[in-house]
Amino acid sequence: MSKKYKLNCQVTNFGPKSQKLHSLDYNSIELLDGPFKEAFDWEYDYYLNISVDDMLYEMRKKANLDTRGGKTLASEASSWFHIGANVLGQWLQAYARFYRSTGRIEAKQKAIDLVSGLAEIAKISPCFFDGLGMYFFEKYLRGLTDCWLFCEIEQAYELAEGFIREAMNSEIYTKAKLLLGDNGPSPEIEWYTIPESILYFADAKEREKGINADDYRAFAKKFAYDTYWDIFQTECKHFHDYSPLGGQNTAYFHAYSHLNTLNSAAYFYQVTNDEYYFNVIKNCYNWMKKEQAIATGAYGLHIEWLMPDTG
Repeated sequence: MSKKYKLNCQVTNFGPKSQKLHSLDYNSIELLDGPFKEAFDWEYDYYLNISVDDMLYEMRKKANLDTRGGKTLASEASSWFHIGANVLGQWLQAYARFYRSTGRIEAKQKAIDLVSGLAEIAKISPCFFDGLGMYFFEKYLRGLTDCWLFCEIEQAYELAEGFIREAMNSEIYTKAKLLLGDNGPSPEIEWYTIPESILYFADAKEREKGINADDYRAFAKKFAYDTYWDIFQTECKHFHDYSPLGGQNTAYFHAYSHLNTLNSAAYFYQVTNDEYYFNVIKNCYNWMKKEQAIATGAYGLHIEWLMPDTG
């Protein structure tokens, strides 16, 4: 008989009771003994043991900077440089959230060291060479914002601010095509996931710095995914009539990011209280639960939304 597990944790801070729904902070949950804590501890140890000098080796080499004894994390067959842009933003998030959830100084120090190394590279390339690609931009922006908010690294705020300003003045963004369903390869890969992180930074800037960030909200609005969200403005009955216009797959929609884009719709609803966004997230959730979820609770088999002819 298969072994059954449950999430063994306790909530230590529920927040105000007046709200119908509120976010739990990373330090509001304590994992107790069980498989989830085992997985967390394994991940924590794994990421804390990656050398920052190794992480930055390829980027420092490209910038003609001292590699400080680091070694490449690339395989023999491929360059690690683009993988650097692919993961470093997410690693910034991880170290900041590790610290927020555990309070362990070693996790904060890892975030400090990585931000410091990226700041050195930013003097040569403000967006770490290829960080302006939309897929990379979103991850760096969220990671730097997390390091600023959770670890109080002011340098991370400055880098995040510079990232947005660079993006707002880049032709990648000013002349973006914003094709329906685009999931790469292009500078616009998964452009429809970025508004959430821009709005997140804008709110934090106003709250923590007292500086108006409406220009950032307008920038985020430019990337609102109306061409997709409109499909779910009413109860969706004709989803399979639509196909992506660009990217790696122009038959089906990339499932993972076409769920993540609802985070941006939800954030716009939080900011504007516009019922349009509420209808989108409600109807898409109901459609996904009815049409896409499988018995295990997972979704996105073969990475795409299931389609009636082949799924």
